[in-house]
Amino acid sequence: MLGVTLAVDSPATVRVAMTYNSKVLAKRSVVMPAGRPATVWLSLSQIDQAMVDDPLLVSIESAAQPHHTSGVTDSRIWLESVVLGGARQTLVGQLAGDSWRVWTDQLRWFVESSEPFKVELDTTIANPAGWTLVEANAFRSIFANASGQTVCIDMRGRSYWDGEYRALSAAAKEQLDWMAQHKSPGRLEPLDDSVELLRISQGDKNNDGYDESRGTYRLKAQSPRVKFRLEPSPSSPLLWPVLEVDDLPQGELSISVEGDRVDRIWRLADGRVLVELPMRIARPAVVEIRSRPIGHTSDGHKR
Repeated sequence: MLGVTLAVDSPATVRVAMTYNSKVLAKRSVVMPAGRPATVWLSLSQIDQAMVDDPLLVSIESAAQPHHTSGVTDSRIWLESVVLGGARQTLVGQLAGDSWRVWTDQLRWFVESSEPFKVELDTTIANPAGWTLVEANAFRSIFANASGQTVCIDMRGRSYWDGEYRALSAAAKEQLDWMAQHKSPGRLEPLDDSVELLRISQGDKNNDGYDESRGTYRLKAQSPRVKFRLEPSPSSPLLWPVLEVDDLPQGELSISVEGDRVDRIWRLADGRVLVELPMRIARPAVVEIRSRPIGHTSDGHKR
């Protein structure tokens, strides 16, 4: 990124633009108070190797704020420094061919998938009302802003904007079941005392164990083995539902649905476990999740 540090002598809107051969590559407008230096960051992501013959031009102009009544129509600008910094940072998907990637150029967050879809969100550097990264992993990314709003995006193209479901990819838009099950998620019933519903998560609007802000069923493990029944609502089957389990002990994870093994399971950095059930559940189904010490068999014996 290119950082331009400026100061103005009266409150003004300052516009900074970077051009190459009259083509605008990046631009930003910021409101600046008098006498307080600020750095305006421009993304360099649009620059490629072909741009070597002609110079990049950076233009800076100001206009007085509408409420400024001193009679000054333009504010003088002091250019204090120009720096290069803020290189691209890849958070998930290190290779260009990876099907799911989350990265930032410090001004924007980029979430993209081969489904395909791509989402761009302002960072708080670019916009004080922008977004902060909460979580990024092999399955989903979550962002929050200062107003308490959240955005959750998963690799299938399902997204949840402050609890409102939006389909991003063409495949997700064709799956009307995903919209229906978000509105009527059915219910999850523990079958013993090994697990309980987590009803108090911030995104659970009606305290039923389904977190609308993430599109997941929330559980709290009470033992290394948890067992529960997932029951769709009469109006909507469950298509590739997602589970989120807290407090499952460290170990080798396994999961089964009606006795069939499922391998879409992730252990997150904070210990939580994410599970995606790659199936259509049209009737009640028993789900069992186990965490076994590494090197032990399913009956608890050492290998």
